[in-house]
Amino acid sequence: SWGYRGVQTPLLDDYETYRDHIEPQLLNESYRLIDRSGKIMLLRSDSTLFLTSQLGRHLCTDELPLRLCYADTIVRYQSDEEIYNGSGFQTGAELIGIAGTEGDAEILLLAAAIFRQLSIAETALHIGSRQLIREMWPSCDRGELNKIADAVRLRQFEQLSAFPAPANMKLNQSISLLSLIAESNTATETLARIAPDLPTKVQIEADRIIYLAQLVQELEPQVDVRVDFSETGSRAYYSGMAFQIYCRGAAQAAASGGRYDHLLKNFGCDSPSVGFSLMQQIIEPLASLAGDDTKAKRAIAAGNSTDDFRSRYLAAQKIRQEGKAAHI
Repeated sequence: SWGYRGVQTPLLDDYETYRDHIEPQLLNESYRLIDRSGKIMLLRSDSTLFLTSQLGRHLCTDELPLRLCYADTIVRYQSDEEIYNGSGFQTGAELIGIAGTEGDAEILLLAAAIFRQLSIAETALHIGSRQLIREMWPSCDRGELNKIADAVRLRQFEQLSAFPAPANMKLNQSISLLSLIAESNTATETLARIAPDLPTKVQIEADRIIYLAQLVQELEPQVDVRVDFSETGSRAYYSGMAFQIYCRGAAQAAASGGRYDHLLKNFGCDSPSVGFSLMQQIIEPLASLAGDDTKAKRAIAAGNSTDDFRSRYLAAQKIRQEGKAAHI
């Protein structure tokens, strides 16, 4: 009902297409096969990566924005210590061609609405930003930034001392900022108390994430929305807002996503993008409401193009309550 069109991604694709764009961790989890001609093929291990590859090679900018969704099997290597099997059904949505806060807000609200509609109790949405890492360590290369982001995501803040000092910030101030977890309605006060006098660009991005959290909390009050600056994205291709959704009864995040503005450019089409995915085997035991299959509907644009985002979101919500599809 949000106007997202279903697509399919290939199960196998040419490994050379991804070789320079796939991060080491995902590559280590991915299965590679050799076809009868001797070409190395990559088995689908990340639906977002395979989808953006197809879009980047064939998409024209005059087709934007695109709202796409998928439901595909992925196969990854998992060690014996992992909590779930390496194969699974991954469902997700991608918003292509809308930059900035409004695109971020739409994806966050869609993810939150799915968990509300599935009646999954005690759901917590944690929102952070990989952009913060880039603003705090502007002189670091991509490899160093990824290592910093991983240390922050795992909350191993003691590892930050091994990297160059953050620009115009003391290390303890950086750790205070990146370790912040706060309810959306208290995040501004908490940030000012534990990490005052931030550099301008860092402050702007931190305030933007807090605004997003407050907006989602206002419009989806059933979900507990938290600002969590240790959420830097589980994939190296994330470039901005990043989030995960946690649920009582699940041993790991039930959904994850974020902004990846530079990924499509690697495959030929430079377009801002944001999306998320969830694993069916994680959320299925938690859901108490199974949705009925419905026929695809033509989405209605909600409100007027001159209306602000909040007004367009509320107008779309009203249209969906009438059983119609609407996009913001």
